[in-house]
Amino acid sequence: MSKTLENGSFQDAVGTVVNAGTIEFVLSHDAMIIAGGQVAPTRVTATLDSSGDMPSAFTILANDELTPSGTFYLTTVFDSNGARVFGPERWVFSGATPIDLDTLTPTIIDPAFANPVLQDPSAAQTITGFGLTTTSTAPLTIDTETVGLWNKVRVVDGTKFAQTGVGIQAAIDDLPAAGGTVFLPEATYSVAATITIVKHNVFLVGVGSGLENIQSPTHAPTRIQWTGASGSDMIRWGNVSADRIAGGGAINLELDAADIADRCLHITEFQHMYFERISCFRPVVEGITLDQLATPPTEGACGHSSFHKVQVWARNAAGDNAANGLGIRGTADSDPNGITQIKFYDFRAEVDDGFAIVHVSGDGITFFGVDAFKTGSGSTIRFAPDDSTEPFTVYMKSALFGSIDIVSNLGTGQFIVIETHGGLTQTGTGAGDAHVWRPSDQTRTSNRTEVFNHPYVVAPLEAQASNVPHWIMKQVDFGDMTAAATADTFTLWSLPTNTMIHDIVGTVVTAWAGGSISAAVASVGTNGGAANDLTLDDNFFGTGARYELHDATANGGKGTLLFDATDKFAPHFITSATTIEIQMDLTGDNHVNATAGRARIYALVSRPFGNSTLEAN
Repeated sequence: MSKTLENGSFQDAVGTVVNAGTIEFVLSHDAMIIAGGQVAPTRVTATLDSSGDMPSAFTILANDELTPSGTFYLTTVFDSNGARVFGPERWVFSGATPIDLDTLTPTIIDPAFANPVLQDPSAAQTITGFGLTTTSTAPLTIDTETVGLWNKVRVVDGTKFAQTGVGIQAAIDDLPAAGGTVFLPEATYSVAATITIVKHNVFLVGVGSGLENIQSPTHAPTRIQWTGASGSDMIRWGNVSADRIAGGGAINLELDAADIADRCLHITEFQHMYFERISCFRPVVEGITLDQLATPPTEGACGHSSFHKVQVWARNAAGDNAANGLGIRGTADSDPNGITQIKFYDFRAEVDDGFAIVHVSGDGITFFGVDAFKTGSGSTIRFAPDDSTEPFTVYMKSALFGSIDIVSNLGTGQFIVIETHGGLTQTGTGAGDAHVWRPSDQTRTSNRTEVFNHPYVVAPLEAQASNVPHWIMKQVDFGDMTAAATADTFTLWSLPTNTMIHDIVGTVVTAWAGGSISAAVASVGTNGGAANDLTLDDNFFGTGARYELHDATANGGKGTLLFDATDKFAPHFITSATTIEIQMDLTGDNHVNATAGRARIYALVSRPFGNSTLEAN
């Protein structure tokens, strides 16, 4: 039988109780239960309580209850976020139930490890482990490579370097000439004087923002905050020497210029800069300034002087002019080709005047996941001044739900090409006249001459004046006809003069029912028409039935089904304005007793262009 596990009091590395964590037991290999001969489960999990203890009455098959002997459980503890805080370790359960996990003792001596980082390298070292104690007889020796790596790291934790701007500067200055890493633990570092970095390959590394990394609720990301006078740079990266400085960057930092400093970051004469997960709060005027980043023409623009990583955030950042938002230009006003391609990934423009890019040439501008917030404008992109002769291309690899308006003052011989996802290409030529093309289900032409160099198909919306056949529909409900008679008439449409009726179809939505009704027959015709008028004469009693117009000409009142083998339907032409009606005949009862019944009547109609009257649909 299974044995009960109690207590545990599991904690993480800093002594915090693993509240609502998970403990997992994985059996070392397949085994059977001695009592009963069943196969033992190979994986068992449990959720720890608020004290980090095993849940009440939790049981597990102990190893002395399994065969073959020699099994063990590989035990691992995870916190509530799924991060591993303990194990994996080999555990063997045996003895009487319950088993108290607080009294576990190791039965296998662990190997011993030295800890030179916490010891004096010039003194004899004591190495301890479970069941083993060894004292060295000579000083500990650390290889030169390890010493070199540690020599390139400075930790601003308040021990040697104060957790202030002065401490950060001191740690940077203390790095060797070849640079290194300055690690900034969780804290807010107040900076009252510009931090200057003039060494190669200097990295500032923090612990990151809670938005970027999974941390505990008490996590306080590294923040560098300006507290000095206005008109300053918070961090200046660069050198006045003729040689370019290679390498360096910042990772997992929050930079807050606090509405005071002129620049949050001021970078000059630098190559191979590396930025990742940097949050800049409230920089003003020039939130991030990059000076003299041009490269020789043979290397291509920005060949070795780029912002390499994404996830660089600028919040509440004003550009060259706050009203104009963010401005981007080349290396000099006289050299617009200094940046031949600008790419924006998941860019959001939240300025009132939209997002404008002026005088950008070369490979053009690419937007990835652009989201514009200007109310009522959707995604608006404006290209070039009014007198520009440069062509431009807009390519959208997505479905459009709504409308797209392209407005252009076309010069002589110029053109607009629109290609839809369905492959339809429409080309127009002209000068001084705005051409408007709409989706293929709607076309309007008025007061101008259109010249098309390819076949042109008009597919108008329903109820548009056109000679192209289109369907109109009316729904007839039992409640529309309540006269105390076995037959009742309901007006469907009032059609204008010279309308052609090509076809009529009836579809039963709900069967007619109520009282002693046993059938429902519908006839469609003109107001006061003759016996051989339009007739839709079928039983409407069955739900979902579908009926087509009969040709009553040859057979009097009823006629044969449209397009059958012996009788062809001739379209019905209305020479004067006419009302089309439906007459419902109920067998066995009056309309007033109907409790259900609904049908939809469809007519395929057309009329000449000259008639602009719309039918009542």
